[in-house]
Order: sequence, then C-alpha cells, then structure tokens
Amino acid sequence: MSYLLELARSSTPMLVLVISTTAMLLVAIGFLVAASILRRSNNRKAAHWQGLERNWGMAVESIARGAVPQTLHAIVRAGERLILLDYLYKSNISEARPDRRALHAELARPYLPELERRVRDGDVWQRARAIRTLAELGGGAHAAVIIAALDDPAPHVAMTAARTYARLGLGPIEPLLERIERYQGWDRRLLRLTLASLGPTAAPTLHDRFADPQLAPRIRAVLADSLADLRFTGANDTALEVLSLEEDLDLKSAALRVIRAPVTERQRMVVRALCGSEDAVVRAQAVACLARIAGPADMAELERALADFSPWVVLNAKRGLSEHGQLEAATSGTVSSARGWE
Repeated sequence: MSYLLELARSSTPMLVLVISTTAMLLVAIGFLVAASILRRSNNRKAAHWQGLERNWGMAVESIARGAVPQTLHAIVRAGERLILLDYLYKSNISEARPDRRALHAELARPYLPELERRVRDGDVWQRARAIRTLAELGGGAHAAVIIAALDDPAPHVAMTAARTYARLGLGPIEPLLERIERYQGWDRRLLRLTLASLGPTAAPTLHDRFADPQLAPRIRAVLADSLADLRFTGANDTALEVLSLEEDLDLKSAALRVIRAPVTERQRMVVRALCGSEDAVVRAQAVACLARIAGPADMAELERALADFSPWVVLNAKRGLSEHGQLEAATSGTVSSARGWE
C-alpha cells in the first residue's frame, strides 16, 4: 500500500504536466478551428459582396447608357441598401466624370434617409462614414444632419462633420468657432485647412477670435495660420500685440506668419528685432516675415541671417534676398569675406 502511495506522489508532477499540455493543445486546436470558421465566413461574405457589386456595376452601366433607374432598384434587397450606398460612395470618390457622379447621387437618393439614421444610431466609425457618404452622395441636402453632428460626443465624428461642413460650405464659420475648443486635439494642419477652406469671407471672424486673449495659445496659433493661408491683410496690429505681450513661442511664430505689407515702421522694427530671437523657429519665421515686408534698409538684416546656424533661417533669408534681387550680391559678398580669412 505504501508503495502505491509513493508511486502516486512521485507521478503527480508528470500527471499535472500531461494534463496542462493536453489542455493547451485543445485550446490551440479550438482557436484554429474558430479562426478557420471565421475566415470561411468572411470569405463567403466578401464573395457575396463582390457578386452584389458586380451586378450593381452592370446595372449602373446600363442606366448610364439609357436604361431606367429601376434597373438597379429592382435588384436591391432591403438588407443590402447600406451596402449599395457604400458601393456608390466608393465609386463616386474615384470618379472624375461629372455626369457619372451625378448619376451615382441620383441612384443613391432613395436610400440616403437610412444613412441619416446611421449618423444618429451607429457606432463611432459608422457615424463618421455615414457623414462622409451623405456629403459625397447627397451634398447640402442633408445639412441639418451634418450640422447636428458637430456636437457628436465622439471627437472623430465631430471632426468629420466639421470638415464636411466647411467643404460643402453649409453655413458661416461661427458654428465651427463656437466649438473651437473641442478641436484642440486635431492635427493642426487639418484644422487650419478646414477653417481656411471657408474662404475670405470668414477672415474677419477668424481675426476676431485670433485677437481673443482668453483662447488657448494653440487655438490662436491655428487661427493665425488660417488667416495667413487666406492672405488676410487686416491683422498686423493684432499680430504686433501678440508679439509684444504673449510668451508662447508657437503663437509668436504664427503671428509672424500673419503680417503682410503694408506695415508701419514700428511693426517692421519689432519683426527685425525678432530676427535675433534665441528660439530658432521664431527666428526663422521673423526672417521670412521680414522678407515679405522688407524695405531697402532691411537687406543687411537678411544678409546677416545667411550666417545663422539654423538651416531654416538661412533658407528663408536666401528666399527673401532672391525675391528682392539681392541674393547673388549677398552671397558673393559672403564668399569674398570668407576668402579674406584664408
């Protein structure tokens, strides 16, 4: 009896190892089976969708050649309407022919109300996709839904709605600026382009918000960049105030990009002084700004910038001197000076 107990005790670790290995093997087999089933399901679904799109594509071609729209509508089942809209959306964004784009929009029109519901009830990615599809196939006809989505709790959906609002020109810029704090997490370039896409009529309102010291410096910098893109010429005094009072270097750099000729001598002196800033980015923007507004007396400052250790400062100085027809003289003088030390 004692022998059997001793044998059982000595075999316990081996038994545990065998059971553990078997369990892991069964789990791995289960995962493989599940993955295989899922892959087959996805392949069947993809093949089904490809078949639908092939049939729809032939119907669209027939309609483009003169067949009635019912040629397509008759083969679309209730559960396939959103799939059809996705197909028409993908077809439209790669289509350059205006008549074919108009046809896609006409064929999509009966099904677009379902997308309006998706904007309200779908998950984050479905809501954003629905907004893009409505904009592509429905345009301004669905403005109310798109404007309501500006207040979507998901930043990605709100961002998509804002870009769509601006691209379609659905209204003035105020609704976007009222929500500007929500957009701080956006890519800065994307936000700048979105605001600037509303055109020169939006510039005065952008300027008013740029002048607001209560806004976060990052937001004010984006507003300044939008004004610079629009080449707005009425913000020099505001930019000078920013350069004199604000400490945020990014905001200072953006303010320098706003300044446009004609300028006062005081404005030119402030810009000239910032060409000696300790911050290389501010220095580069100051040199670029000076190049835009320079008079004959500023050529010496641009020439001095050619010796800066920052390649961006040097590049902006060269561009400025070239625009004023002084680059060859300035660089030959630099070379002559350098040879004097040899």
